[in-house]
Amino acid sequence: MEKNKVVYAENLEFLKTLERIIKIHSNIGDVVLDFFAGSGTTGAVAGSLGRKFILVDNNKDAIEVTKKRLSHLNIEVEEYVSSLSASY
Repeated sequence: MEKNKVVYAENLEFLKTLERIIKIHSNIGDVVLDFFAGSGTTGAVAGSLGRKFILVDNNKDAIEVTKKRLSHLNIEVEEYVSSLSASY
């Protein structure tokens, strides 16, 4: 596999389960929040079901994968980047 190749590991059963969870626990127009966005699967499913979504990830590569994935689905993406650090 190429080093920079973007791959979305998806399983149809997983997508169906995620779709069911989102349908049961939200309504059209609601916001779905995923703090561990990874490749953006939750956002892609939420968007396809008419939900808004907020995806959070601290990995810049994951954010790029998510942006590319959502753009292929014609989902408009707004990116907000904030960095916080603390020392103890």
